[in-house]
Amino acid sequence: MDKPLVTCLPGKTKGDPAIEILHDACVPNYRFPEDAARVLAGLLKIQDLRNRPDDKAPTIRVQKKKADTVLASAKKAKRSLLTTKEVHDLLVAYGIPVVPGKLVTSREEALKAARNLGFPLVVKVESQELSHKSDAGGVLLDIRSREELLTAYDTLEDRFAGKLKDMQVLLQSLRGGGIETFFGVATDPAFGRMIAFGLGGIHVEILKDVVFRLHPLTPTDAREMVNGLRAQQLLEGARGKPPVDKNHLIDILLRLSRLLTDHPEITELDLNPYLAGFQADASCALDMRAAIGG
Repeated sequence: MDKPLVTCLPGKTKGDPAIEILHDACVPNYRFPEDAARVLAGLLKIQDLRNRPDDKAPTIRVQKKKADTVLASAKKAKRSLLTTKEVHDLLVAYGIPVVPGKLVTSREEALKAARNLGFPLVVKVESQELSHKSDAGGVLLDIRSREELLTAYDTLEDRFAGKLKDMQVLLQSLRGGGIETFFGVATDPAFGRMIAFGLGGIHVEILKDVVFRLHPLTPTDAREMVNGLRAQQLLEGARGKPPVDKNHLIDILLRLSRLLTDHPEITELDLNPYLAGFQADASCALDMRAAIGG
């Protein structure tokens, strides 16, 4: 027989003679037709994946030695979680754009950084001890003047200076004009490292519009991930807004895959949000974190 066969005997349970006969013949049985239909759909998807063209990832120029140095520093310090600067340098080494920013530890440094970055700014608290900065009140948006910057700096110090031993303040250029997306890397005990792409910001947890693929990615994988979101209209232009550059998002996925290939010690990585700009040069990671294993 060259076709898959499943059965559905409603109400039948383990120990029933009919089910035992089916099991002996290696024929799966499902109590509900919906489950049987999902299995057949999954088998069809697997067949389609196997029959896809075997396209190879394009050649990507990276600075692997620079990334090696970044990761070696974290390993030497016996840290699993990379600092913001380390993640920044890691991404830049692989050609992944990051929003301009500067870490500061004083009001004077903040004012100097603001002169270089320009207003408007985003001001964030930075600490290895704090994962969800927004939820904790550690992100202040749309800072447009010297006075607002000093007030924002003092506000973060009042909220966190006594609680976070390694507290720093991160100033970033305020970016808009695009769609917030999400790139992620997670390690599954059974399947290994997986790469995710979806809508970013608060939409990750609320809408859960995310597509996963196993590492390493092919160009076809990356293209299917970008085209696999339910909210395609947001990427293609909705309510008169221009579309984002999908090819840029595909390129970022392939660069992340190359990063994981070159550095298997990376177990987690989040770029959330990653601004997919309406203009290509506006796209960049706005917030990021990464972790390494032993």
